[in-house]
Amino acid sequence: EEVGSYSFLREVWGIGKDSDLNSIGETVTSDLSKKINSSNIRIEPITLPIDSLLPLTDLEVRNGIAYVSTDSTKSSDPDLFVVDIHDKNSPVVLSSIDTGPGISAITLAGKRIFAAAASTAYQLHIIRMNSLNSLVLENRYKLPLPFATATPPFGSSIFHRNGLVYLGTEKWAGDEFTIIDVNDLITPI
Repeated sequence: EEVGSYSFLREVWGIGKDSDLNSIGETVTSDLSKKINSSNIRIEPITLPIDSLLPLTDLEVRNGIAYVSTDSTKSSDPDLFVVDIHDKNSPVVLSSIDTGPGISAITLAGKRIFAAAASTAYQLHIIRMNSLNSLVLENRYKLPLPFATATPPFGSSIFHRNGLVYLGTEKWAGDEFTIIDVNDLITPI
């Protein structure tokens, strides 16, 4: 299985902990380059067939399929792309979806993509993959406000494990880290 992401490499190789970073990440780059150069891993640039002006926010690669999230300033632009990169010279967009506000980060779990949304309306988006060619916004979840006049945060980071979503948010009046039980996808708690 081919799995790829910057955080995946950091975790597997045990390098680049936040405490090891300088202000521009030189330690991670240096350590990561050393590990890559001393291994059989090759990094190949792939030009994705999507608008080059879209601000890309996250990437997961599984078995030759890239899942790419974006946060565009145009409401009509897709927020998530599924791209077949088996042929690195001719990648193909299999599907895309516009969830509304933009996506800050994604995590994959089976036929679901959990997304940290760049939105104050809903911070968690649950996207179902009926197939690689079909994405459906299945549900959204809004973090509870600590008090009635609090301004809701933007979702900023996300991780899924064993039916739980770990959602990070921008700084706000409430908790900036929330664990959400998504075993019941209709009513996450």
